[in-house]
Amino acid sequence: MKKYLKIILMLAIIAVSAFGIRTYATTEPSITIDKKTYITTGDRREAKFHTTKGYGYCITPSKVGAGEGTSLSFTKYETDGGLLYLLKQAGNSDDSYLATQLAIWKYYNGYTISAYNGTSVMKQADALAAEAKKHANDKSDVTIKLNSASIAITSDNTYYKSGEMSATTTGASTYTVTVSGVEGVQLLNASGTVVSNGTTFKSGEKFYVRVAANKITQATNIKVVVTTTGKVYVMKRYSPSNNQKQDLVIIQSSDKNASDSATLKITPIKRNCDVVDGPNGKIYYGKDGSVVDKDTYSIQCEKHVCDKVGDVYFGIDGKQVDEAVYAKQCRSCKKIGDKYYDKEGKETDKATFSRVCESHNSCDIVDGVYYGLNGTEVSVDQYTAECVHICEVHNNQYYGKSGKVVSEETYKAECETIVVPVPDTATTTLQMALYVLLGTATILGGIGLVGYYKKSM
Repeated sequence: MKKYLKIILMLAIIAVSAFGIRTYATTEPSITIDKKTYITTGDRREAKFHTTKGYGYCITPSKVGAGEGTSLSFTKYETDGGLLYLLKQAGNSDDSYLATQLAIWKYYNGYTISAYNGTSVMKQADALAAEAKKHANDKSDVTIKLNSASIAITSDNTYYKSGEMSATTTGASTYTVTVSGVEGVQLLNASGTVVSNGTTFKSGEKFYVRVAANKITQATNIKVVVTTTGKVYVMKRYSPSNNQKQDLVIIQSSDKNASDSATLKITPIKRNCDVVDGPNGKIYYGKDGSVVDKDTYSIQCEKHVCDKVGDVYFGIDGKQVDEAVYAKQCRSCKKIGDKYYDKEGKETDKATFSRVCESHNSCDIVDGVYYGLNGTEVSVDQYTAECVHICEVHNNQYYGKSGKVVSEETYKAECETIVVPVPDTATTTLQMALYVLLGTATILGGIGLVGYYKKSM
């Protein structure tokens, strides 16, 4: 039985070899030679195949070409990089077509035609074939690769800026860049000029990403996306049903998009309650490290006692309070500039301020306001009862005719009267003469004939 199986297998192989039986892929539609022209050079002419899918090139030079109207079925995809190079370089003119055809035969099939030796078209074909060898490993694809970079605060503390970034492409010559992740993120070209988001760069051209430092208040990711579009080429081989006729190869292209991305991670520098020099002046950082205005910085970071910053009030302990508390704590019974404030911190006039806020001497009168013995405000009657003493000795103090405190001597001079008694009829003429001559003072000092008494006024 095994002997018979071997015989059958051998016969099958022989049959395939003898009759050229092929299997064709059915995923691609067939093509048709809708036109066949000829390119003549000297005594030689070569066919130029126009198919329903573009120009076709012979890839089996040992066979004869099929005629117009011939249908060819897809056989396989060709993957040789050199062949791909030749088909991509091909032009539409007869000279270009012929040079490409001769180069394919020489490079891919190792086949040359001596009739073309020394001709300009063969020289062109030889150069193409030599170059094709350098591209033997080429692949047709569209790719893009983005080199990532770190991002850090600039020396002037104004921006977070990335290092140099760029993308390299295959199958395309340019790429576009878009950035996102935070409001105000900017795209800069190689010279550092801000360009619009989505700007196109040449493959390998550098760019930067930048964002204002005051936009970064917490850990933030900046996403950088590069995209490109290019042509992807495929080579398809087609064969006629008659295996004695030439196989043709055509090249087709389609657009392909490619992209790559990177994430730039920003961890903000915590400059809590800090002030640094920026390009346009001071940069202020609040208590959470975010960039703030000067007043906000002062409110959050500086010590204030009985102060006002913007519309914010600080009390006697440096804490924020409302205006009423600030007034009572910080302006109560104070003169600030030329303004007077009462116990509640409300602006008032000088007299009210004095009455309400100042201490006064016993029995004082200030701006028409009377103060009694203990320095408190009293009525006029009470003031008179407590404070007005005319020619009296009160609490060991002497009061004169004006009711003011005076010295004892002044008191005696103003308030005490010397009384001289009238002599009786027994007084002698000599005594009367003495009264006249010596006067009251002498009599008082020398003979003490008179007394004195206090007269209440």
